[in-house]
Amino acid sequence: MGIKYYCNDTFFDSWSEEMAYVLGYLFADGSLDYVPQIRARYMRVTSTDKDRIVLIRKLLSSKHTIATEIRGGNYAPKYILSIGSHRLYAALSRRGLTPHKSLTILLPSIPRQYFGAFLCGYFDGDGCVYIDKQKSKSRGNLGRMIIIFTSGSKKFLEAVHKILFEQGIVRGRGLYLHSNKRAYQLRYLTDDCANVYKLMYSSPRIRDLCLRRKYAIFSRYFERLEISKPEYKTNTGLMAK
Repeated sequence: MGIKYYCNDTFFDSWSEEMAYVLGYLFADGSLDYVPQIRARYMRVTSTDKDRIVLIRKLLSSKHTIATEIRGGNYAPKYILSIGSHRLYAALSRRGLTPHKSLTILLPSIPRQYFGAFLCGYFDGDGCVYIDKQKSKSRGNLGRMIIIFTSGSKKFLEAVHKILFEQGIVRGRGLYLHSNKRAYQLRYLTDDCANVYKLMYSSPRIRDLCLRRKYAIFSRYFERLEISKPEYKTNTGLMAK
């Protein structure tokens, strides 16, 4: 029998900003694995951003070792945290995480006040933001901001877009089939990006937790447009699937 390391296996039992952020990240870059031969159940999270793996381990109060996978060539190393815990596995299953989730994952029910934190976690795992060179009459040489959320599950992204649209956060149509035809993307332009930015980073705690290089792209761009720091207000309630 291997060494049993401690982790807070009740972390996903109740909602908090930290829990919602990590859950969102796991929906992007995490997995559940069941090994029937030894009746073992694992939560795994993989990233080329080592600080994300270190952060998740810290939030889970985990003592588990972070493994490194060197792929060579132009590929960045991957960092992997694997935690064996039946209780953690069951809690994540109740929240909607499943084995082999890439093409089938569905948006879970999320209390409205935590949806921004969940979306930020997902964005840090499977999202990107960049400024293209196309000029606009209203923004001149600043160019357009484009934000993208990617998933193999069309239903997951459709549900995210539905919430954003119904809450008046975005107006764009959003969903596109990725060029490789194996994934879908939500894409939003500058005005919608401003509202998504306010939603995801409305909490000082999430601004502390988030991936800094992505947040910096937003903050630098919107500072030049004189858009203030995020202050997006949400009502309590449940975000339906």
